[in-house]
Amino acid sequence: MYRYAKEKAPKPEVAFYTPEDIMTIMQISRTSVYKLFNSDGFPAIKIGGMYRVEKAQFDTWVKQYTGKEFLF
Repeated sequence: MYRYAKEKAPKPEVAFYTPEDIMTIMQISRTSVYKLFNSDGFPAIKIGGMYRVEKAQFDTWVKQYTGKEFLF
């Protein structure tokens, strides 16, 4: 009897960014990332002790502040 290899489901697209992802994308320090995550207007969520940013909300936030200064 032959066994068929179980097909692997495609890996789902990541829906959230981690602080490390934001550091890489924005080329800013870890300290700046956490200041940003704790500032008003930045779309971060905290689940337990972990911060995450939903990709679509991050993209919207970036478009909103492109060419402007964001102070935290």
